[in-house]
Amino acid sequence: MLVRTVSAIFLLTFFLGCGSGGGGGSVPLGIGTGGARDGRVELRVLWPGVVSMGKLIPAAAEKMDVTVTGEGLSSPLIQTVLKSQVQNGQVTVSFSDVPVGNKTVEVRALSSAGVTVAHRKATFSVQENQTATVTTELGVTIGDGSFTPSEFTLSKGEVLLWVNGGAQTHSVVADESGVGPRGKLQHECPESESRNAKANKTLFDSGTLAPGTSFSWTAATPGSYLVRCGIHPDERSELLVNFSPPALAGLSPVTGPSGIALTINGSDFGALQLSSNVTIGGVTAPILSWSDSQITCTVPPGTGVTDGSVRLRVAGTESNSAKFVVTPSEEWTRTYNSPGNSNDQGYGITVDGSGNVYVTGSEDRADLGQEYDALVLKHDANGNILWARFYNGPAQGTDEGTDIAVDGSGNVYAAGYNSAPGVWNDVWVRKYAPNGNTVWTQTYNSPANNVDVGRGIAVDASGAAYVTGYVLRQDIGQDYNIWLQRYDGSGSPSWNQTYNNFQNRQDQGFGVALNASGFIWVAGSENLLGQSDNIWVRKYDANGNPVWTQTYNDTANGQDVGLDIAVDSSGNAYVTGFETLPGQGGNVWVRKYDANGNPIWTRTYNDPANAGDSGRAIAVDSFGNVYVAGHETSTDGGQNLNIWLCKYDPDGNILWTQTYNSPANANDSGEDIHVDSSGYVYVAGYETRADLGQARNVWVRKYKQ
Repeated sequence: MLVRTVSAIFLLTFFLGCGSGGGGGSVPLGIGTGGARDGRVELRVLWPGVVSMGKLIPAAAEKMDVTVTGEGLSSPLIQTVLKSQVQNGQVTVSFSDVPVGNKTVEVRALSSAGVTVAHRKATFSVQENQTATVTTELGVTIGDGSFTPSEFTLSKGEVLLWVNGGAQTHSVVADESGVGPRGKLQHECPESESRNAKANKTLFDSGTLAPGTSFSWTAATPGSYLVRCGIHPDERSELLVNFSPPALAGLSPVTGPSGIALTINGSDFGALQLSSNVTIGGVTAPILSWSDSQITCTVPPGTGVTDGSVRLRVAGTESNSAKFVVTPSEEWTRTYNSPGNSNDQGYGITVDGSGNVYVTGSEDRADLGQEYDALVLKHDANGNILWARFYNGPAQGTDEGTDIAVDGSGNVYAAGYNSAPGVWNDVWVRKYAPNGNTVWTQTYNSPANNVDVGRGIAVDASGAAYVTGYVLRQDIGQDYNIWLQRYDGSGSPSWNQTYNNFQNRQDQGFGVALNASGFIWVAGSENLLGQSDNIWVRKYDANGNPVWTQTYNDTANGQDVGLDIAVDSSGNAYVTGFETLPGQGGNVWVRKYDANGNPIWTRTYNDPANAGDSGRAIAVDSFGNVYVAGHETSTDGGQNLNIWLCKYDPDGNILWTQTYNSPANANDSGEDIHVDSSGYVYVAGYETRADLGQARNVWVRKYKQ
């Protein structure tokens, strides 16, 4: 009798890395029915042992079923390999008494729940007196109608093999439309979208696969994907690629203006961007290049008003963060020089929801036989003047606008003072319509007919205006009193508050701020014997009743003045001004108070010349970043007063500083500052241009962050 001996080798590997070498566990022979089945079969499976980071049998696989069918077999030959039978990463499965002829081997790796987690079919022929060696790799089999298994999980760097095991031509395509948070398929894409997926949405595309051909893909981008046949769109499966969370290691540079390229270094970003993104302070950054360990993006406008946190979101998983500080860059600068080439100053600035910029101050019209006239300028978002309004009081004396506000309808409110016959100065308040027409005007003259000055103004949502300043009350034996007046939307006075310290000495209000709850804050100074001026801050309720008061006197009992105040949405108050210390002159002074008036932090600035420095105005953005405008004295550099700007983070740390010195090296000062929701910073003040035969000019600059 002829002895038909057939031998095929079948090695099963359960874990990563062990594809060959070392002894393996052996599974006992599967015995046929005798007779013609007098040969031996050994089968080998590689998955794929030839690839160093290849995906082997999944960790979820607890057993493997091996089935042989084909010619000469009336029933399948079946062997089951348990995970416990694996030794040194491999197992040999043997069959005996296998007749000659064409055979098919099917291998299924199964989870403990009996779910197929990897699959492969292979065909071979058993020849008489020959050894048939079958080598195949587990992964996903593409059948005529389905993928087996229908779900597959990979880790970074592992390789998955798709083999066309059907009789038809197929392809394997994965689109961005299937990407969702890690571990969860977001949705299935419509057939029309599947057939017309754009190139920039495609994770991979195998191209046409004829029967028996294969396609492999290395897991390089994390996420959950909908995998489909590009020829038969009803054939679909799910692929989950697990990475470690994206880790951000460093930025280059760590500071700079918006619009520059920012390089982010780290790991586990994924080879392709797909639905992943980069945000800076919550603002999405345009991507220039993307790889697994490095991303280059453009710093978008508006990030300067945020906390500057750089974060990655990769396949639904967020990275750690790093800090990028956006420095300001000049958007535009405008100056105003009156026809008399004399002293013109900008004292107040504000911006409406459309980006129009409003400035108030004064111009010197000695050329007309007048003194200072109050001015109000409206610029569009590009800095072009839309209209200008001037006010010359009845006494032809000094009239100045000192602060400005705008309501939600574009109405403009200016505060300051004018000169009237028989008195020194009166508080002056005017409301303009959006087109610059006067709506109403109010003045206030205290009973002493002396010096009364408006210094700050704020407007609430109803159009009510709150004005602070000071009034001289020598008629009742007092000096200046802090003065706070509320006007309703029609300009009628509704309530008034004054403050006179217990020594009847000089008290002045300079800045006022509101919040949406109706509370009012005023900053200024009070003067006490032996202490000079002390910074004074008071919070009022909506009816003008004091809630709390705080004062500050420096250690040397020098002159300390609060010149402006701002509040955030949490009710924290921010005050700037100056303190005076021996050997230093005036120093910029900035303090943050909580809603109850408790100091949180204080910052000061003294220039290298130890001369006069002052914070003149303050603003806060929605992230709690603080902006201060004022001046520093730079006589050590052959200059005089320079415009000085500083941004602090919510904890009082300096983020950036900007200065401006006009070509004349003369006196320049920032008198007011505003920051809008997009992060643009607006500053008003004055520069001195003696080099042009001019004196002071109104100076307005818009910065981009």
